[in-house]
Amino acid sequence: GRRLVSHVTLFGSAKTDNLKQVVSKIERIRKYYLRAQPHTLIPFKIKGIDFFDRPNKTIIFLSVNPSPELEQLRWELAQNLIKVSSEYPPWDTMQTFEFHSTVGIFQSTTHVQQLCSYAEKECGLSAFKQSRTDNDNPSINLNLLRITILGNDNHIHCEYDLVLKKLLSRSEALNKYWGERTIEKLRELQATLKE
Repeated sequence: GRRLVSHVTLFGSAKTDNLKQVVSKIERIRKYYLRAQPHTLIPFKIKGIDFFDRPNKTIIFLSVNPSPELEQLRWELAQNLIKVSSEYPPWDTMQTFEFHSTVGIFQSTTHVQQLCSYAEKECGLSAFKQSRTDNDNPSINLNLLRITILGNDNHIHCEYDLVLKKLLSRSEALNKYWGERTIEKLRELQATLKE
């Protein structure tokens, strides 16, 4: 089967007849952010792990605690992409949004139960869950690095790299070279912000 790449969905799944307009909307939002604060990262925190059931599948996800910057970016994306999209989910029209990062999709609840049992016994998942409830300030701090635009076939069409401030083609987005440049620039920005 297809390999699931953990991600935070900001809009969609949706359909469009014009990916160029989608890319244009994202670039326009990016230019606004560059004028407002040229070196700002878009942070978020991981709050814990959970799952929810959908018909015929169970989805395991990381709960995301968004920063105000991430909430604002997601809302601006939704407002702009709704104009050039069709068949989007109803929550994309709402300002309040449940941020999460999907890490696994299972067709059988038996697999999820086996995974959770293994994790609790072998990996200390119960200790992890308890530490999350004892500590209201999660310690896993991350930054949004790229906005991925998927084509109607759910493959990467292109990515906008927020750190490099560069639109990457599909081949560039999947290229190790550009991934390394993104991480190098992220480290530079983090060092600058600490000073």
